[in-house]
Amino acid sequence: AKVPCEVVPTKGAVGGGTYPGVELDSWAVELTWPHGAGILSDALRAGDTPVVGRIIDEKLRLDVRTLLPGELTSVVTQVAEAFIEGDKAGV
Repeated sequence: AKVPCEVVPTKGAVGGGTYPGVELDSWAVELTWPHGAGILSDALRAGDTPVVGRIIDEKLRLDVRTLLPGELTSVVTQVAEAFIEGDKAGV
């Protein structure tokens, strides 16, 4: 499946609230889906390994800073599957 995306600069929060207001520069993959970012986000969270991103301007951003070594292939597979299944279902 062709996945409309681009790499964009982003900022991410440090920790789980340990340093309120502190942000780190990062990069994100920004996904655009004609059926809506919320539906794509729900589909990715419901996968075998949940993929969680942030919705900004109806695009889903996945911050690559949060990936552990070896997780990229799984995330790419889940994104492709979500696009394929969504297109089949006409979602």
